[in-house]
Amino acid sequence: MSQVSQSSQNSAGRWSQRLLPELSDLLPLLSINPAQIKAISPPSRRSHYRAVVNWPRHPQMREDGANLARIQGAIEAFGHLCDVEEWEKAGDLLSVSLKTPTEEPLHIQLETWGYDKERIELFSRMLGKLDEDWDSIWPNGLGNAYFSQGDYGQALACHQRQLVIAQRAQDLAREGVAYCGIGNVY
Repeated sequence: MSQVSQSSQNSAGRWSQRLLPELSDLLPLLSINPAQIKAISPPSRRSHYRAVVNWPRHPQMREDGANLARIQGAIEAFGHLCDVEEWEKAGDLLSVSLKTPTEEPLHIQLETWGYDKERIELFSRMLGKLDEDWDSIWPNGLGNAYFSQGDYGQALACHQRQLVIAQRAQDLAREGVAYCGIGNVY
């Protein structure tokens, strides 16, 4: 185990540092400038942006809790971005690499941790909201989540949707991923 990994784990072996990047690093990735939030109209939209900026200060956010509790603020921020139809920012947030030993993006780390219900909720909100490149990612995640829950019909439908998108885009790599998902279901 590397020295960094050893110093980042507590005595129980659980990852003990912040999982998410610092807000000062995250907001520029999402193209959100806190100083400009006051100018956002209407006020209801402004409230959603304030919630995104303030989620790290949420009193229930604990860095020593379960993995889902440690990223709950990011999931809530994702919801606020979806509520104001900031689909690219929401997708970028799901793609942020977490500070885990594998440094997986948030949406993949949720799969690693087994949070299938949450993945289904997140990916379902994103389907059809961005370009085909993104839309070939979400069905795979959905298919894997449904498969893990034993809903093979939904899993197959999601992987077949991904296959159609990949074939239309002539993306052989994603087509292979779709066939792999279909094969796993069968």
